[in-house]
Amino acid sequence: MILTGDFFTMQTLDKGDGMVKAGLLWNAEHPIFKGHFPGQPVVPGVCMIQLIQETLEQALDKPVQLISSSQIKFLHVIDPHQFPATDLLIQYSVNAMGTYQVSSTLQLGNTTFLKMNAVFSA
Repeated sequence: MILTGDFFTMQTLDKGDGMVKAGLLWNAEHPIFKGHFPGQPVVPGVCMIQLIQETLEQALDKPVQLISSSQIKFLHVIDPHQFPATDLLIQYSVNAMGTYQVSSTLQLGNTTFLKMNAVFSA
């Protein structure tokens, strides 16, 4: 895993039928934040997408790869000092081709940071 355990820590991971909920804790001292952006850290969008992949991999217990995305909406910046913890919600189903149709939301309470609809392959 590229980011898990270093850039962010997964505090909780709940799995159900076609559903994953993870409680995430950001490492505000990670070197990424020194460059993105100095004095005003923001979680990069590409890191949000990567953490969705890594969380899905952990929940499914197998590697997956992002194939396509029909929607990626960045709705609110994540400053790791202002929002040290967030929740990731993933709903997924397996289609006839064996790929995973994924709908995910990164949020905290009523604040939504990211919404993404994507297809992953195993």
